[in-house]
Amino acid sequence: MINLKNLKSLFIEETGGDPKTQKQPVPPNEKETTSKKSEENTPAAENTTEAPPSNDTPTPPPPPEKPVEVNPRIHAMLLNAIESNNLDGFDYLEFKHSLQSLSNLPMDEATKYQSAFKIASTMGLTLEKLLQSAEHYKGVLNNEKEKFRAQLEKRVNESIYSRDKERQQLETSIQQKQARIKALQEEISQHKEALGNVEGQVEEAVEKVETTKNSFILTFSNLMEQLEGDIQKISQYLVS
Repeated sequence: MINLKNLKSLFIEETGGDPKTQKQPVPPNEKETTSKKSEENTPAAENTTEAPPSNDTPTPPPPPEKPVEVNPRIHAMLLNAIESNNLDGFDYLEFKHSLQSLSNLPMDEATKYQSAFKIASTMGLTLEKLLQSAEHYKGVLNNEKEKFRAQLEKRVNESIYSRDKERQQLETSIQQKQARIKALQEEISQHKEALGNVEGQVEEAVEKVETTKNSFILTFSNLMEQLEGDIQKISQYLVS
């Protein structure tokens, strides 16, 4: 039976995000054009003293997006779920282990799959059982995805919505107190400080939840793609 240590060697963590979601650099020509336009719109040095001072504050660039990567902890958690639901006997996992043992041999991919299946056949594995067991492990991963969705929803409700409601209440309180007499200014200032703290907590919670969600999606997709790829190749190379 395949253990967790062997599973980690079968399902290698692959990193890398969707190129569509990555920020594209500004082409050099576009940068030069922008720079030239900026210089053209800038008044000459001798006229600088005559122009009124500008009150416009330049908008800071947005913070760089954090790259989404396969999360080792989530990867291990999903593999642990597969191990916990490992079927008895020689099945897809053992077949994948046999396939991996041929990785360094000078064979094309089809020959490796066929050779691994011949080895597995001596252990009583049939093509039907191979495909059924691979589908079984897809189901295990989908169950973990549903558990994660429920946990994520609970975390969102606890760490974001409740804080956002508190933020809205503070904003309303600030608006009401701003209409009062000068004696309430100290109280308004205290609420503004509390609002800033809550907004910072909301932003931090949103970022953590989003990063965890994206890491799970990428990790889940990574494993699912490997399973589906193997199933497709099994069907392509082994089904007569």
